Amino acid sequence: RDSRHPENVSFSRNLRDDLSRRDFTVNAMAFNEKEGIVDAFGGELDLKNRTIRAVGEPQKRFTEDALRILRAFRFAAQLDFEIEQKTLEATSVCAHLIKNIARERVGVEFKKLLATQGVSYSLQKMIENGVWQRTFETPAPHLEAINKLPQLKNGNFATRLCALIFQYSDEEKEAFLNSLRLSNDEKRLCLRLCKIKDFQIEDNSEKYPSGARRFLHLYNNIYDEAIEMLCFYNENEQAFLNTVNTERCKNNPLLISV
Repeated sequence: RDSRHPENVSFSRNLRDDLSRRDFTVNAMAFNEKEGIVDAFGGELDLKNRTIRAVGEPQKRFTEDALRILRAFRFAAQLDFEIEQKTLEATSVCAHLIKNIARERVGVEFKKLLATQGVSYSLQKMIENGVWQRTFETPAPHLEAINKLPQLKNGNFATRLCALIFQYSDEEKEAFLNSLRLSNDEKRLCLRLCKIKDFQIEDNSEKYPSGARRFLHLYNNIYDEAIEMLCFYNENEQAFLNTVNTERCKNNPLLISV
């Protein structure tokens, strides 16, 4: 009833019964030495075709646990698969059930999604099918920002998160970050990185050194993330970025300017 916990549990000695309750066909295979691979739902073919398909009736699988909706998008992004059409349509129909899922679980799954190389495909599909809107109740990010996400390091969710929401109002940023149940440190980091879009770069290149020192004063303790976001917001300012790197190396003899 709560899209998460079963009302009762019954046991079966039939392996197919067990596999029929798994989320996706690629996760619904088993193996034993007598029969080899047991694949009752076409998981091997879907692996070959790089397809995420719900086991049996997609709406029933998503009703059992609505987090599976987000997992479908995460698996597609992580594996560079596509979501089968009927399964994709069911994510839209069942998206309202995500409200029943603990926000901590939603946050963990979304952070995993952000760390994938195929993140742009899945975020676009989430928006097209209304899953983003029902999950976060905030405006959809701009398509330009979504398409640029793979340029950012996929191991750092904070920069990718900021790239998505930097165009939100301050209130929308707060609401979105709170909805993910981030730690206080994670939330503070994201909000600091979002402010880099307001950092003013002087038109006069002679003032670049002073501007670089000002940037380092503000962000030196989170330099890697900050410089990545500065590149994201100001991709045509390579000369200034080089100056920032040079100034940082001057103050730290262990660093080598590249």
